[in-house]
Amino acid sequence: MAKDGEERGKIKVTDRRSFTNSGERRLPEEPSSTPAPDPPGPVRGEGFELRRTPDTPPPAGTDPDVSFTSFILSLASTAFIHLGEMEDPVSGVRAVNAPAARQIIDIIEMLHVRTRGNLDAKEDEFLRSIIAELKMTFAHKAARGSGT
Repeated sequence: MAKDGEERGKIKVTDRRSFTNSGERRLPEEPSSTPAPDPPGPVRGEGFELRRTPDTPPPAGTDPDVSFTSFILSLASTAFIHLGEMEDPVSGVRAVNAPAARQIIDIIEMLHVRTRGNLDAKEDEFLRSIIAELKMTFAHKAARGSGT
């Protein structure tokens, strides 16, 4: 047990708020010479362990930026999976789920309406063609009675 006047452990509290209590902008502090803390240990879950390796570069050819077109393409891919046009990446099975496909198509249409005036000509044309293709495939599947 620590006696009065002894420090149990050194704890340093640094106020990093941008503004003082009186509302004035706080000036940036000089960088301290204290070493950076050790990176956190592995994250463990049920059946997995994620090890953090900050020095590992991302895989070659990966682009962390998401464009509007790639976002719409990911939604369309999901719709095509629900329409049985593509294999489900998890199960590897092609199955038709018409309500789920209809929901994704409706979401893409909603995005098209809500982004009107904010898209360039290529994005607008891309959306129109994706929606048309999805609707045609959906109608074809509905006419066949949801068969694959």
